[in-house]
Amino acid sequence: MVAISAAGLLVILLIFLLAGGVTFIAPVIVFLFLLLTVQPTSVTTF
Repeated sequence: MVAISAAGLLVILLIFLLAGGVTFIAPVIVFLFLLLTVQPTSVTTF
């Protein structure tokens, strides 16, 4: 489940990057990185 969601997030990030939304997706990447590093348990529950 976690691997599938991670792959889906990577695909979404690639789509945003290809669309030219680098400035928009940058804070989202930081937010996801903080979630994965600070709260790994809450992420795995989903």
